[in-house]
Amino acid sequence: MYRLIACDIDETLYEAGKIAPENIAAIDAFIKQGGRFVLATGRPGFTLEPMLRQLHLWQNPDEYLLVNNGALILSCADLHCVKKSAMSFDLARELFAFGQQFSVCIQVFSEDTLYIYRINDDEKMRLEYFEATHYQEIESFDALAGVEIIKMMYQNNDMDYLYEIEKQMPKEWKDALSLSYSSNRYMELNDRSIDKGKALAQLAELLHIAREDIIAIGDNANDASMIAYAGLGVCVANGQEAVKQVADHITKKDALHGAVAEVIWEFALPAKKEVQLVCCETNAQIKALAKLADGIWHEYFVALLSADQIDYMVDRFQSETALHKAIKQEAYQYWIAYLGKEAIGYLGVCPKADTLFLSKLYLKKAYRGKGYANMMLKQAEQAAKKYDLPSITLTCNKYNTHSLDVYRHKGFVICDAVVSDIGNGYVMDDYILTKSLKK
Repeated sequence: MYRLIACDIDETLYEAGKIAPENIAAIDAFIKQGGRFVLATGRPGFTLEPMLRQLHLWQNPDEYLLVNNGALILSCADLHCVKKSAMSFDLARELFAFGQQFSVCIQVFSEDTLYIYRINDDEKMRLEYFEATHYQEIESFDALAGVEIIKMMYQNNDMDYLYEIEKQMPKEWKDALSLSYSSNRYMELNDRSIDKGKALAQLAELLHIAREDIIAIGDNANDASMIAYAGLGVCVANGQEAVKQVADHITKKDALHGAVAEVIWEFALPAKKEVQLVCCETNAQIKALAKLADGIWHEYFVALLSADQIDYMVDRFQSETALHKAIKQEAYQYWIAYLGKEAIGYLGVCPKADTLFLSKLYLKKAYRGKGYANMMLKQAEQAAKKYDLPSITLTCNKYNTHSLDVYRHKGFVICDAVVSDIGNGYVMDDYILTKSLKK
């Protein structure tokens, strides 16, 4: 069950001067169910009170904000700063001087003030449109003496022009910066230790929320890090193509028409759908299982194993012949998980002397992160109780960090490691994890 949603504002939640009413209703429903809704934005916190009131987040001590691309984590109760990551003042001075060479509006953010050098009419209109009128025009960097700088931006409506500026930056600056783009008009500059993904990880640790229990929703390059970090990363339909490549899911709706509500109702508050687990016993069922396994393995393991190794392992362990032998001769039990008429995943276990070996638990990509794995794990626990076994044991690839995190969250602990020669020059380099079922 998802416990936290981190959501970008501009072109994700907020578009054409408004938040879609269905977004507000869905956010209210999510919070009433105990969820946390976190605005994760490049905007400064001191501009957000009207929006927080509209979303019923203002003065809520249980809600937080990630602002200035995560440089500040603020409490919604009073905009109190929970965590701050400032830029080097010397680097900020160099970036300011560098920006003066180009046709850009330079914006400098402290915790409570926006300073603007060379503001243009278009940017002034945009700030008024967003009710971000709390800014101070400056004529030189000297006006910033003693200011703790959180973030800087170069603004120009020509993105190609901004990309060219980036190309001219010294390499040592790029190494010291977290550089991203937003709203088709800004180059955003933070300290290298900061981006929305890192800030979301820090907040998750503070709130003791596991990564797989988080949804992140965004549209632009400065959202990519949190979309990649979250258990479910979502790009709205109007998002950039590069961000869609990082996302696990792309909405059908765009920001203007309730994309955030679509995500909440589909993933965070879905109508309860029970998975039916069908035990594989007949030849026809085993054939269907082999076909399902082949598809899932070639989808799931591409980031961990070579195509040749996947082919080899499927043929040796998950082919129709291999599964038939495991079920009929080796005491393995397999179930196919059906949602309606669609096979969405499968589970395989085998009783050992003192533990139940959880051999397989896989879902198609479209059905991960929706609670179905929990239902399948409960089936494995029931099987262990049937055989009067005190624990469940499994193996997991050492480099499959996401699955390792999920299993830890479900109560499994790493107890050993093993490298198994599976033939044909291949090995399985795994951790062994176990979960006690004793109360």
